[in-house]
Amino acid sequence: MQSIIRKYNVQGGELKGKNLIKYNKGRKVISEILLYFNGRMKASVSEKKYALASKFFEYIFEPPLQKNNLLFYKLDFHRFISNILYVEFIARGAGAEEIFEDFEKLMRTGNFDGLNSLFSASSHPEISPILSGIRDFAILNRSAITKELEGYAGEGAGKWVLDLTNTALFSLLAAWGQEHEQLTAICDQSKPLSSDQSLFDVMINRTDKNILCLVKKKLQ
Repeated sequence: MQSIIRKYNVQGGELKGKNLIKYNKGRKVISEILLYFNGRMKASVSEKKYALASKFFEYIFEPPLQKNNLLFYKLDFHRFISNILYVEFIARGAGAEEIFEDFEKLMRTGNFDGLNSLFSASSHPEISPILSGIRDFAILNRSAITKELEGYAGEGAGKWVLDLTNTALFSLLAAWGQEHEQLTAICDQSKPLSSDQSLFDVMINRTDKNILCLVKKKLQ
């Protein structure tokens, strides 16, 4: 890293992807790093808007359905809702952005007040039937959603629930863990990771490789 920083005179003394990608010199830095680590690296790539749509199902649809959630997962209902929300979002469907903004606000603050679209009786006049149905589902099941999120959303680890740091780290550790007996994980300073490490604490001093089967699909 220090060699790259000196060679390309990187400002700030730190390699930040969002800054490097903007300029030709920065893109050369990225190319050289990828070439150097070719065959010795893994990457976790996330489409943030799709991840947000999937989180929407987890925290808005899952609470009311949890007594029979396996049935809905077998039917791929979670993928249907995530996909249709994602399509509405990237196609700029009327009302979609407002619903997502309300969802983000709810998860970051834990406050149901001031949400103008998700739990509101009023809606965008040109909202699609699908989005209208999703809104109606949220409104009719508000009590179950509130009970699930109370004391979690906007607090501690719940404040960072929409951040993908833990998701990416878990995916990479699970992939590397299938190839090696033990790993030493060195991470950048991260507020989402620092707020809750329980997911990773259970991995410490473990050499077993567990694969779970959920709805006939293998999960590491």
